[in-house]
Order: sequence, then C-alpha cells, then structure tokens
Amino acid sequence: MSTDASQKSPEAGAQDPPGAASPVAASPPEAAAATAPTTVRLEGLAEALQQARSALDFVGPAGRFHVANLRMVLLRNALIVLAIVAAAVLLGVVGVREASRPTLTIAAFDVPPSLQARGLSGQVLAKALFDELIRRRELVTTLDAGELKGTWAENRVDVAIPQAGFTLQSVFRYLRYATGNETSIDGEVVLDGDNATLKVRVAGKPPTVVQGPLAEWDRLVGALAGGVLEATHPAVHAAWLGQKAQTPAELAALSRHLRAMQRAHPPHSNAVMSVAYDAYGSALKLQGRTDDAMAAFGEAIALDPTNGSAVVNMASAKFGLREFEEAERLYAQAQAMRLPDFVKLSALRSRIHGAIDIGDCDAARQALRDAKASPLYEPWRFINSEATFIHQCDHEEARAVAMVARAYALHPEDAAYANTLSKLNYERPEGRYREQGFKVSREAIAAGIASGAIYENFRAALLEAGRFDEAAEVLAKEERLFRDPAQLELWRKGVAGWVHLNRREFAKAEEAWEASFAKLPPREQGEFSDWARVQIGLGRFDRALAIYRDGLQRLPRNCRLWQELGSAQAARGRPEDITAALATFDQGIAAVPKCGLSYNAAARLLIAQGRPAEARARLETLIRQAPNSDGAVIAKELLASLPAKP
Repeated sequence: MSTDASQKSPEAGAQDPPGAASPVAASPPEAAAATAPTTVRLEGLAEALQQARSALDFVGPAGRFHVANLRMVLLRNALIVLAIVAAAVLLGVVGVREASRPTLTIAAFDVPPSLQARGLSGQVLAKALFDELIRRRELVTTLDAGELKGTWAENRVDVAIPQAGFTLQSVFRYLRYATGNETSIDGEVVLDGDNATLKVRVAGKPPTVVQGPLAEWDRLVGALAGGVLEATHPAVHAAWLGQKAQTPAELAALSRHLRAMQRAHPPHSNAVMSVAYDAYGSALKLQGRTDDAMAAFGEAIALDPTNGSAVVNMASAKFGLREFEEAERLYAQAQAMRLPDFVKLSALRSRIHGAIDIGDCDAARQALRDAKASPLYEPWRFINSEATFIHQCDHEEARAVAMVARAYALHPEDAAYANTLSKLNYERPEGRYREQGFKVSREAIAAGIASGAIYENFRAALLEAGRFDEAAEVLAKEERLFRDPAQLELWRKGVAGWVHLNRREFAKAEEAWEASFAKLPPREQGEFSDWARVQIGLGRFDRALAIYRDGLQRLPRNCRLWQELGSAQAARGRPEDITAALATFDQGIAAVPKCGLSYNAAARLLIAQGRPAEARARLETLIRQAPNSDGAVIAKELLASLPAKP
C-alpha cells in the first residue's frame, strides 16, 4: 500500500502555523557562513570587556589618589585653622598677662636745649632711671624666675621705656593702661648754672624733687629712683634701704619708711609688710643687733609664713648665735619654699656645717645625703662642705686637705677655697701643718681677696703660734673690712681677748671677755676652750673644769673639749686627778671613736706614769679605728718610741 507524502508520524507533532518556514537541512558551506557573525560579536564583546577591565584598573589608583589628595587638603586646612586658633589663644594669654602686669613706663625727660647739646638728653636720663630701677628691683627678685623671693607677685615691678611707632609693646602698654596697671613716669630738668633740679612725677603721686651739682647727675637720678619706688613699690624700696643701711642714720631712714608703710591707707598686704620687715631685720643684723634682727624676722614670718627669705635669714641669725639645732630645722624648712637656687644651696651647706659644729656627724651625714639628692647638687658647689665633713667626722684630714687643694690650685682667686684650705691645715693636730695654712692665707691676702674669714683665721693662728707682730699687721688690714664704728668697736673687744690670752696676759683677757660672755655665754668649742684657758691661767682650775663640762653638756661629741678637759685634770698632778683624766679620755674615745686627740693624750699620760702596755693598747686601737687619720700617724710615732713587746 502506498503512503501519502503529506502524512506525518506522531512525533512530527502539530502542523506548523501558516507562513512559518519549513526547516530545510543546510549544506556545510552554508553552516560555516552562518557562524561567522556570531564569532565577530563574541570577539567584540571580549575586546569590550578587556577595555572595561583596563579602564577599571586605571580608575582604581586614580580614585584612591584623589581620595588621599582630598584628605591631605582637609588636613592642611585643619592645621591652618589650628595654628590660627593657637596663635589667637597665645596672643590672648600674652595679652592678658601683659595687661595684668604692673609696669612703670618712663617717658623721656624734658631737658633744656643746652643740656641736650651736651649729650645729656631726656632719653639718656630716662634710661639712667630705668637702669637704676632695674638694679634695685633685682634685690628682691630671683635671677631665674624674675619673681619676688617668695610668692609675693603683687610686689613685682616691671620697668619700660615707650618705643616710637606702632609695636606689639605699644599694644600691651595700651592694655595695661586700660586695666589700670600702667604707671606713667615723666620728669624734667631745670638748670641753674652748674646746679640742676631734677623732678620726677608718678601719676597720682606728689613729685620727687632733688637738687645738686649737674656733675653728679647720676647720683641725683639714684635719689629719683628711691622716690619712684617709695611711691609705687614700697617693699622694693624697703629692700633697697635694708641693703645699703650701713650707718645708724641709714637704719633710721629704713625705720621711718617702715612706719610710713604701717600707716598707709589703704593698708599694704601682709606679704608686702613681710618683705619690709625682712629687709629691716637684715639691716639690724648687719649692725650687730642680732636680737632685734630676730624679732624683725619673726614678724616677717608671722605676716607671711611663705616668706622664704625671712626663714633663711632667721636661720642665719640662729646659726650666728650657735643655736645650730634650730638653725638646721629652719634651713631644712627653707628647701621646700620658693627661693632662688643660690639661697637654697647656701641653706644646704649651712645645714651640713651647723651639724658638724655641734659634733653631730649623723645629722651632718644626713644633710650631706639630702644635698646630693637635691636637683641643685653639683660636686664643685659642695667641695668645702664635703671636705669639712671628711676632716671633722671621718677624721681623714689628709684626704680632706687634698680635695680642697685641687680645687684651690685651679681657682686660687676663690675666697671659699682659700679659707677652707687654710682652716683645715690650722685645725690639724699639734700645729703640724700650720705653715701650709699660713702660706695659703698669705697668698689669698696678697691676691686681694677681701674675706673676713680668711683674715680672722689667719690672725688667730698667728696669735696661737706666738707671731704677734704679723698678727698685728693682719689685724690692721682686717679692721678695714668694717664700715660701722659700733660693730668695729665690738669686734675689737673680742680680738683683744685673744691677743691677751696668747700673750698670757690672763687678767686682761678676762676683762676683755667677761662683759661679752655675761651677755652671750660661750656656745661653741673655741669659746669654751679660750674661756677655760683664761681661768687655768688665773689658777682657777675648778672654774675651768666647770666651763669644760658646760661645753661638753652642749657639745657632747666634741673631741677637742674631751681632750682639753682631761689634760686640764692631769695638769694638777694628783693621783686622783690622773685617774679622773684617764677616765675623761676614755669618755672622749667612746664619744668620738675615730678622733685621735683623746687616744694620744691618754697614751702620753700613761707613758709618763710608767704604764707603757696600757698606752700601747690605746694607740693600737686608734690605728685600727682610724688608719688614715693624722691621729694614727702620731700614734705610730708614739708606738715606735715604746720599748718592744716582751
């Protein structure tokens, strides 16, 4: 059976819609031609993708750079704004500080044309007054901070000369004027032949007028400076008067100024009055009126407990009265106060020497430790103090002398080195190194060093050595250091006692000292020793022994007093006195185990008593205790003189 060509198998599905192309099988060439456009499109797409990738690769870094650049711009702008704000704040702070700082502004003086033609212009006079005010201000200000010795900022006084034209200082000056902290000063000069009248005006105050020869114009300007400070800053003026008060008349001027300050209306603050009383105390102390000075210092401290200058001055007065314990306490208190560095350094050194003077080597050692722990400590500043400690407490005299000798060799013009070196040599036992001390003292005096301590120690050593003529020459030079007649007369009486003592004129020595010791009893080793020696010279042994015991009650660790007391007891020669003397020497050894004076004195006494074995035991003990001391050297010499051990 034949089949119809149009018939489809079931798999063919439904008939195609009208118009649809019937699938026709393509030949191979036709298939290749059909795939070419597709390949082109794929390659184009790949190229486009590659370009997009490259573009993205470029855009990434460029974008990041753009972001970083924006950040840098923002940071720069922020820094500029911050700098402007900081500058504005700084300028504001400086402006407030300058506006609130009391300042004296000195205008050029009005001077006649004839005076100006001679070079003495108004600007020259204004600058001379400026310099004088600055000099006086520094008496009560520290060198490093420019503030008063304490916390008395209200006493601060700045001085300025206005500058021509517009400057930052002129802006600050206007601010001070607007806040009432600007005090204007102007002056004038009137000539009358060779004489001149200088007048200075402080705004709101009566003028200060001075007259004198034109040739002394600098002195007249100094008088004007006093008037300016009296009107504007009386505490500074009081400090100046206290510094220059050398005569009773100058002291009276300071007293009048202080009374005027007390009557001022409105009243001055306690801090201002404290400065004035401190200055008054300093002037009284220079006049030898120590008790009155301490009363003034006490008033200054009561008015302002933070017045470090008054505390240090009170400590110095106590030190002068040999009240070393109280002085040491005040000096230690001063270290925590606001004071110039040089004042604190002086207080540290005074603590060390005060403890040494009373024989308290433990306190001296602690003071030395405190000094070394201080931020102000520098070895060269404490050479003299450390050497004195080594000499008096460690009893290594040769090492102490060598330490100062090195410093003196480098700086022979230094008065402190010269005085310490000579004094250490004078104090070495038995006068063995006295000549070395004489040499240093003569060199210092020949070099023009005007140190009272050098003259005093030199003169005392010469008298002790019996060189009275040279001592008289030194005494005559020493007197020139005193400017106050009353102080000089008091000093002469004290020196007269030493002269008579060393000349063995004991009755005259007693007459010279009795009045002064009745007013101020002996308080240090030298005074006890000298007064006891006078009594021994007059045959008053019991009174001399009592004086030594008084000294040891006050200075229980003073090696020389123990040795001198034992020697005074032995000098009477009775068996009971020999026993008492040996007991005294043993007490001295127990009190100061490294000091050779009592060991060697006991050994000599035992040798004289025919007891060499006991003498040897003491000498050998000393050599073990203080092998580097001068006493050990002497002990070895004594040992060599003893018969050999059996």
